[in-house]
Amino acid sequence: MSGIQVTLEFEVVPSVPAILIPFREEFRDLLLTGGKTATSRNTGYGAPGTVFEAFGARFVITAIRRLTLREVAEKHFAEEGLESAEEFVDVWQKVYPFRGFDPDHRVWYHEFRRVA
Repeated sequence: MSGIQVTLEFEVVPSVPAILIPFREEFRDLLLTGGKTATSRNTGYGAPGTVFEAFGARFVITAIRRLTLREVAEKHFAEEGLESAEEFVDVWQKVYPFRGFDPDHRVWYHEFRRVA
């Protein structure tokens, strides 16, 4: 079952303070070059149109959906900046060693793009 995607029109206002979404250092180059355009989290951050900062750059959230880890691993690993579903599972298990990878666990899937 797929999550519901909400699409909103928005304008990025440079003077609006950005929220902080933490990223692992290993994703720095992928984020800054556009190779990572999504992140899955146990917590939802912001809403479409929310600006966040990472590694000195600003990004805007374009969509947020609720998906299972299985859906992310199978269909969205490339947007996460990874080369395979297996790599997504490995990274998830490193980040959440006590929880592990439960394919039915629902997460917040954030899509974003870099802004000037």
